[in-house]
Amino acid sequence: MSKPEKTAWVVSLTPFDDRGALDEPALRKHLARLCEGGQSVYAGSTNIGEGFSLDPDELVQVLTTSVDVLQGKTGVRAGGREARSIDEAVRMVRIAEAAKVDAVHLFQLDTGHGSLKPDVFELERFYTAVLEKCALPVVVSNYPSLGYTVPIDVFDRLVHRFPQIIAIRDSSGDLRYFSELVLRLGGRVELYSVGIRSILTTLFLGADGFLTVEGNIAPKLASSVAAHFEQGNFSEMRQAFTRLAALHQLLMRHGGASARGLKPLLNLLELPGGELRSPRLPVSLEESHTLFDALLSLDLPEVRPARPA
Repeated sequence: MSKPEKTAWVVSLTPFDDRGALDEPALRKHLARLCEGGQSVYAGSTNIGEGFSLDPDELVQVLTTSVDVLQGKTGVRAGGREARSIDEAVRMVRIAEAAKVDAVHLFQLDTGHGSLKPDVFELERFYTAVLEKCALPVVVSNYPSLGYTVPIDVFDRLVHRFPQIIAIRDSSGDLRYFSELVLRLGGRVELYSVGIRSILTTLFLGADGFLTVEGNIAPKLASSVAAHFEQGNFSEMRQAFTRLAALHQLLMRHGGASARGLKPLLNLLELPGGELRSPRLPVSLEESHTLFDALLSLDLPEVRPARPA
């Protein structure tokens, strides 16, 4: 499998049936559509992947199914879960290793809602204890939504010590932070931005690609942004990004970046989306139809109406 220089990754949703059970046939169809659209995939993630609702056996099933459908065709990595202990993080690594994914995403330590955040020594102790037990390639990340920013010095030292670290994901949207990542770690590991807001800027700064949730709806569109950038087709890239950003704004008005609006939208398109797992609820039927009609107004070639507009 040849690897493009710039890669579009999608954080995949996880379909459930109307009884709340994992819907493996729908998952297979969804993953195949993502692959056909040129996306590389993080599977079993929290948030849109509803990873926290998956028990260990279900997580194994999601990851092994993803490997079966995707490996050898596109990138497939374990999305990971926010861990509150070393043991919890190691258990996630073991599941990913058993599934034989390409790599596992390791979140920074989650300390809950308390104000006491880990200092650099505690962070390095956490990462070191997990990485010493992990032979699988690892993606580490900076998620300020967990209450703190991982110092770049920590990443620098970890990358030097642990060759299994292959990439860093940054969801901060802080261009100064990402610029420093590129200056200090560019070329040593892959660097990715997370979310729509910083895609173009980080690509020009030297990112190896980006992650979206919008690729669940429009995988070809998301992939085309990376492809046009790599080929130097900047006019086409701007047009593709404008549509991707418009899709993002639609979702933010109807369920946000979670699956609350995405799944009903895919179902209306007669694409494999499935149900959310209780206690989570989708947007209302009226709201999902509003979202559906707004999506059709974007005139995306890969999205065809399955009901009269």
